[in-house]
Amino acid sequence: MRHATRGKSNQCLNVCTYNTRTINDLNVHARDTMLHEISDMNWDVIGLSETKEKETKIEPLECGNQLFLSGNNTSRSNGVGFLVKKSLVSTVDEFDPISDRLAVLSIKGKFSKIVYIQCYFPTSSSSDDDITDMYDKLQALVDKVPKRDHLFIMGDFNAKLGKLHTNFPNTIGKHTLGNANDRGERLAEFCAANNLVVTNTLFKKRKLHTWTSPDGRTKNQIDFIITRRPSTRQAILDSSALNIPDISDHRLVRTKVRLSFSWPSKEKSVFRPDFDSISSDAVNTFQLKLTNRFAVLDNISDPESLFENVSSTISEVASETFTSKHTSAPRWMSNNTKSAIDTKHKVRKTKGSSSIEYKLAKAESKKLVKKDRLKQIEDEIDKLSNLPPHKLYYATIKKLKTKARNISWGIKSKDDIVLTSKEDILERWAEFYEELYCDDSISPQIDDSSEDPIPPIMLSEIEHAISNLKNGKSPGLDNIYSEYIKAGGRPLLLVLHRLFDQILTTGTIPLAFKTALVV
Repeated sequence: MRHATRGKSNQCLNVCTYNTRTINDLNVHARDTMLHEISDMNWDVIGLSETKEKETKIEPLECGNQLFLSGNNTSRSNGVGFLVKKSLVSTVDEFDPISDRLAVLSIKGKFSKIVYIQCYFPTSSSSDDDITDMYDKLQALVDKVPKRDHLFIMGDFNAKLGKLHTNFPNTIGKHTLGNANDRGERLAEFCAANNLVVTNTLFKKRKLHTWTSPDGRTKNQIDFIITRRPSTRQAILDSSALNIPDISDHRLVRTKVRLSFSWPSKEKSVFRPDFDSISSDAVNTFQLKLTNRFAVLDNISDPESLFENVSSTISEVASETFTSKHTSAPRWMSNNTKSAIDTKHKVRKTKGSSSIEYKLAKAESKKLVKKDRLKQIEDEIDKLSNLPPHKLYYATIKKLKTKARNISWGIKSKDDIVLTSKEDILERWAEFYEELYCDDSISPQIDDSSEDPIPPIMLSEIEHAISNLKNGKSPGLDNIYSEYIKAGGRPLLLVLHRLFDQILTTGTIPLAFKTALVV
């Protein structure tokens, strides 16, 4: 998707859905294989069905992409979620993990949203009441989406549409597979009632099926991507079922859509210095630039203004002087493993997915993936063993802990309603802290005329405090690292001394200092 340049323009969005059959922590090799196989494929958001993930969580991946998973928190049955590409992660506005069969993800634009609803419908052995309950929940979600927003409903519907094009020509395309069943008619009626169209029935493809039985004899089309009927704001360009990734008996469905969408302003990236590569020359240059820039701050007598100018100057000079820290995803998969995966795809094309050659190639690729994963763990352990003793313990625990990072997404309002939108969450937190720190009591008058005056802060005291700062710590809200303060030398020491002297003289504490105390 071409969204590097923000603003209003027609964008090509690649929407996908895939039944993984399982990518939970017990089958991490399947997840790694899937991530490798889609790395060369055009996609933006992939809706995931049957993840078999028990917990509801948001998991950042090493490659920069992000998983949004919805489970039932009790068992490893069902499970749905989304895989969002790295370039779109920052635009995610809302994630609503409704159940292990339904989840909603929305991407916020300047004036509207792109809303994805991922489904995993019960199988044909389930009762009609289960299907009715599923459609009732889905209808309630669709009713909440404003007409101005782009809507995509996708997933494994376990329904066959067959020849329903004759009865629903505006909803179902001509390119379907097999005969329709009762679940397919129910899906068609739902789409017709909501002015929706099934995208992967609109285009003629050589292979329409999205699921193949284990014996390779039965093929059905049961995974769909559904959206609102094409309009001037949205045009469906293509839709097809792909053979990659190849970790389950389902095929990934991808729909390419052209949208008229206004993206929000791109957030400014935060500079992260590489302190390991800083030389003595860079430190001298840093101090010289600070001296020249601090010279124009001599006439500022207000502590708030002085601190703002000092902090911004430190950040600007650091970004100009020091080199940035480049982080890249670890390349743990060997060339032999990648070659085995490519061979597996070639054998599938030539021999078919039910052939003995394909099964052998698939088993070999799985074996190599597991081998590379184990080697990666061994390499990480060796790397950790070379760390200094005071860092070894915490780094080892951080690397080897089995539970994935879980980012909470959603808090309750005063009325016990779960808020999942970023804006609603921020408003609720602001409301909470306003009430928490609200003090309506009348403070008694205190006579401090007899108190001894506060002695001025000595230059040696500030120098001692700076020398005791620890390296390797995360910066505060001002994004100033302790390494910056140490590298600033005497120029920074003198300006800090003047700042603290003004604070004592005027009694004015900069807002950033107050915020740091609260945090």
